[in-house]
Amino acid sequence: NGRGPVDYYLDPDEPAGRWWGSGRHALGLGGEVEGEELRALLEGRHPGTGAKLGRGFGASSARGFDATFSAPKSVSVLWALTPDAWVRAEVLAAHDTAVDAALGWLEQHGGVTRRGTNGVHHVDTNGIVAALFRQHTSRTVDPQLHTHAVIAAKVQDPTGKWLSLDARLLKGQ
Repeated sequence: NGRGPVDYYLDPDEPAGRWWGSGRHALGLGGEVEGEELRALLEGRHPGTGAKLGRGFGASSARGFDATFSAPKSVSVLWALTPDAWVRAEVLAAHDTAVDAALGWLEQHGGVTRRGTNGVHHVDTNGIVAALFRQHTSRTVDPQLHTHAVIAAKVQDPTGKWLSLDARLLKGQ
């Protein structure tokens, strides 16, 4: 259909995405995700200035990672079928809180880069940058409350240098 990955996340039938992570501050990102901001970040460019963030990506480089957080089916069905607006709001709040907690753990324990020959030195970063997109249905239009966390492959070390995220923890390696 000609749609790219950014278009998938910017579905007009779903809520707007929101920026998350301590690393977003260095890029001036906050509030709702704009398509051009996300495109720039996934191309390794500063979303505001267009400047390259460190070395460019190679042809086979991962530009980002989609960590998807899905509520249990029973929670999704409760959210979809309850007529009670308060219950729906509480279900969404609980889901968002769980996503924030999981990403907070990832940022604290996995927001690192590597330096040195063969990447032997693990270096802390100023945090990760993620665009969060909460969606409410599956591709088959069944109730499925889930959030895509599009985590940028670029992170900033404490000296201000932009490097690649060591995503081994994220990928389960």
